[in-house]
Amino acid sequence: MSAMMLLAHLVSFPYAQPSPPGSLSLNAALFASVCLASRLPGALHTFAMLSCALLVFALWPCLLQRLREKASHFTGVCVGVCFAGVGGLGSQWPGGAVLLALALGSVTLLCPLLLVRLQRHKDNIQGPWDEAEIQEDLSHFLH
Repeated sequence: MSAMMLLAHLVSFPYAQPSPPGSLSLNAALFASVCLASRLPGALHTFAMLSCALLVFALWPCLLQRLREKASHFTGVCVGVCFAGVGGLGSQWPGGAVLLALALGSVTLLCPLLLVRLQRHKDNIQGPWDEAEIQEDLSHFLH
């Protein structure tokens, strides 16, 4: 049920316009968090998980909207979040921190660089699968 609700959150999140999440998206995400929190052993664990879910699903998109208005702050916060994530994971599992740093580096730096460099090798092949092109021959109308 949690996976379905998180999928509903992903589908209904308003990605096009920079705004806070819609009610369906937010409710689906919080419902998934409540379902997951119901499996935790105590009230303190449940409170911590629901507090984090509220921060991530409700307040984080609003913060990102404000930060996008100031591009220099947005880049700094994104870099800070990446370093905090790698550092936090490194305190628990150093191998995982290395994997996260490699994943972040490849997605942020390597993949866009490859996309730009491989554009010159792009080739558009023609074949029977292409749309038909209408070529008008008006010479028979002139006689």
